[in-house]
Amino acid sequence: MTVKKPTTTKSSSTRPATSKATPAAPSKPDPTEKPVAPQPMLRRKELVARIVASTGMKPNQVKSVLDGVLAELGNALAAGEAVNVPPLGKLVVKRSKTVGDHDIMVCKLRRKTAAAVEKAALEPVTS
Repeated sequence: MTVKKPTTTKSSSTRPATSKATPAAPSKPDPTEKPVAPQPMLRRKELVARIVASTGMKPNQVKSVLDGVLAELGNALAAGEAVNVPPLGKLVVKRSKTVGDHDIMVCKLRRKTAAAVEKAALEPVTS
């Protein structure tokens, strides 16, 4: 008994068939990361008004204290120091460069979640 080979038609392409590489699937976003949408900017004037409302201090007093605090924070970051201020969190400079007469710093801020801050505020202080 003879077995006949199936006849095939030659395709117009003479290249050998290769499997096309599928593009790499986009990396899945980290489920713990929240997308950050552009937010309105908090300006100095509004920050002073908020501090005046929460503390009852006079605006001129708040302005002078705020200017001193921000200047010292800026100096510490420019010197490469990490700043750890518990209500704000820990602020660390990751990269920096000087362009013209400006220092550009890429910083990382690590802070507790609002739920953790509320929990800590409700716990009694033991000494």
